[in-house]
Amino acid sequence: MIRPTVLNSILCQANAEGVTGTLLMNREGMVLCHAGCDESRAEAIAAIASNIWCSYEKSGQETFRDDKLKWFFLEGSEGRIAICKVATLLLCMVANDTVEIGMLRSKLHAVKHCLEPKHVAIVRFTNASTLLFVAPFLRKINANDGWFYGFTFYTTYEFSGMNGDRNHGEDIRKMQLMYAARDDDERTIKQLLQSGVDPNERHFLGWTALHVASFHGSCKALKVLLENGADVNTKDNFSNVQTVSRDMRISFLEALFIREEFFNFQMHKNIEFRNMTPLHYAVLGNNKPAVEMLMEYGADPLSSNESGQLPVNYAQNQQIEELLKGYTKKYTEKKALLERLERQNYPFEERVKKNMIGQDGAISSVASAIRRRENGWTNDEHPLVFLFLGSSGVGKTELAKQVAQYLYKDNKKSFIRIDMSEYQEKHEVAKFIGSPPGYVGHQQGGQLTKSLTECPNAVVLFDEVEKAHPDVLTIMLQLFDEGRLTDGMGKTVDCKEAIFIMTSNLAAEEIASHALKLRKETADMVEKRLSNTLEDLNEAENVTISRKFKETVVQPILKRHLKRDEFIGRITEIVYFLPFSRPELLQLVTRELEFWKMKALQKHKIHLTWDQNVLEVLADGYNVRYGARSIKHEIERQVVSKLAAAHERSLINDGSEVRISATLPPGEQDRSKSIITIDVVNSNSGKGETFSITLD
Repeated sequence: MIRPTVLNSILCQANAEGVTGTLLMNREGMVLCHAGCDESRAEAIAAIASNIWCSYEKSGQETFRDDKLKWFFLEGSEGRIAICKVATLLLCMVANDTVEIGMLRSKLHAVKHCLEPKHVAIVRFTNASTLLFVAPFLRKINANDGWFYGFTFYTTYEFSGMNGDRNHGEDIRKMQLMYAARDDDERTIKQLLQSGVDPNERHFLGWTALHVASFHGSCKALKVLLENGADVNTKDNFSNVQTVSRDMRISFLEALFIREEFFNFQMHKNIEFRNMTPLHYAVLGNNKPAVEMLMEYGADPLSSNESGQLPVNYAQNQQIEELLKGYTKKYTEKKALLERLERQNYPFEERVKKNMIGQDGAISSVASAIRRRENGWTNDEHPLVFLFLGSSGVGKTELAKQVAQYLYKDNKKSFIRIDMSEYQEKHEVAKFIGSPPGYVGHQQGGQLTKSLTECPNAVVLFDEVEKAHPDVLTIMLQLFDEGRLTDGMGKTVDCKEAIFIMTSNLAAEEIASHALKLRKETADMVEKRLSNTLEDLNEAENVTISRKFKETVVQPILKRHLKRDEFIGRITEIVYFLPFSRPELLQLVTRELEFWKMKALQKHKIHLTWDQNVLEVLADGYNVRYGARSIKHEIERQVVSKLAAAHERSLINDGSEVRISATLPPGEQDRSKSIITIDVVNSNSGKGETFSITLD
């Protein structure tokens, strides 16, 4: 087998001389030379390869295995000419002494009529001086030594005169790992891993060595890979041959042959492979020992592929099916126990408060409802339904996302967001559940029903529900009451385990005014006390919406807009989001400045600092109607815009230290008149010079 150093030398020299083309490697690691359809380019590649090989042979370095097996790959509309020229040149370089050039040329000439334009020919040379000519369409070609069937195997290495720094040796080792996993070559895998190859390295079409080993039942390879850090639940990025050939811009046949070099799926051609785990592949390969080994290392039997199929759905015999069912039961029980312990040690409130500022009352209300549901203290016949009320930018949508993250981790399908402003017209109900029979799009299903079919226990967010047409709300009556929904095709989706969250700005101004009034009254009461303790200060900030306010103010507004009591009656809990208090505003400002500090350091290597006055001034930019968004906009206007302008004028450069300050003009006492300035320490000047910049 040619060494990676030799291949690198060929590629680098080709790049240096501006020669374009492709080198390929077959399953044994042999080198193939792709000449394309340009005869002069083919000669250049051959000459480069000849010089490199000769130099290595003269230095006494062994470049090939003892069997002297070589492969060369040629294609293109002028491939018949290129075959004769390039194959003669290349084969002569490495031929045994007993092979005559004339014989090679005559054999090449004899098969030209077998090749059509854009067909591929493969030339194989062995110690027995036998040449085989094979087309990739699995057609038979008559060579002197008999009939031979075509096959293919390639890994491609492009060289275009611009990528000379690429380490093609790493690409070769990656492919060797794939073949070693297929052939259960434990020794080669260990050598490759010791040389620095990542056990989670992916084939350029998407799969890993663990997928290959699992399918072929290569248990020795599996054990070595898993012991060295291979992810037992890694998902395949390969979907199907047709999609991959289109996305990767390669021919359908090439994608098919590459795929079948590692997997033989003659019986599984129509399967969706994307997101399949090694356990899926072990089941598809009908390899019980591989299934058992993957289970031993904690493979997830509940992980589904792109089409929602679990590994057990592909079981081909009863033994593996029963094995998986028993393992799934134990795995589910163990997972439930671990999740319960995690909830005890790291409760919902604590986790959410790391990502959200304020809204303690809203978080507590949602946490209590979820806790009842998770521990079996709820009515299983009805889903959880929340209505989040409050002004814009106070965290309603973020809390919904945190609920999905807490319950389902990183499963993207577990969070369904529907913008109800898209359903303002009566006819748009069809987008929700699908068109009825006889209408366009009948077979496609609705946005909600299709998503719930894929994940019946998802967290569903109906954003700005007050903007939806009343007929859409009518459909929700059945959904919120019985946890089921019938689509346009008559299929019923059961979603009793789903959590439905509606957000709305209804009564937002009334809620904000009431909360601010309560805070002021509580603060005045605290000031009258002789001592202000920490508990007093917390009491001034934490206010609760009274029942009287809910019944006399909020309920009439909801009824006026939603137009029905039965809809409101199906809501499990109405959650109120209050305006931010002053301490919470300071936290928001600090978090946003920390975000820009990280951006400045990552993108421009600029170090940002600020003083307390800056926090106070920026917090004054808070607008109750727009919530946290008003703080973000204020920081962008007051701070980020000035930094960008200073950077554009080269007043601050990479490596500069910038301090943000807020100062009052002389004689002014009003904090709203403060001016944000940036003080720059120009570290690139070498003088440690400090100067201030004031930008309008």
